[in-house]
Amino acid sequence: MSFNFSNTRNIELSTLKYFDTQLGIDWSDISIVKSFKKAYSKKVTLPIVAVILDSGNHPQKEIGSTALDSSFVITFELFAESDGMRIDLAAWFINKLRQGWTYNDYSHTSGDNSQTEGVADGRISVLEFLTDARFLNPETVEVKDRYRHTISVLVNWSGR
Repeated sequence: MSFNFSNTRNIELSTLKYFDTQLGIDWSDISIVKSFKKAYSKKVTLPIVAVILDSGNHPQKEIGSTALDSSFVITFELFAESDGMRIDLAAWFINKLRQGWTYNDYSHTSGDNSQTEGVADGRISVLEFLTDARFLNPETVEVKDRYRHTISVLVNWSGR
């Protein structure tokens, strides 16, 4: 028996898969994780990208409708090895984000979340770039934060 993930979870998983694939093509040895806890783990070394699905907004598509026009804030925390890498990686992300990526509808076998299967079911599009900024002063922070950059975007998906 197979169970489908929620739309919110599908956006998170689709985003992780897309950027993991694209980073593997265009960069080398960049770890992609989905939480700050994993980014700061001693097991994960620089460079690191943390992808965080921050929040959602779900207004009705039209008055009287039960259909929702959902959008989500996704934050990308880039932990680079140098200031030059931070600048280049941020520019690379902006370029990839503006193109959008495939929304996959994921399912898993009962009780086994480690084996997921995704079927393309639309596109995730960036509606607005919310943040594109260097994080703090590189002289006064923890080593992993020294060359950190934050990019936050508002996205939605078109499908079904």
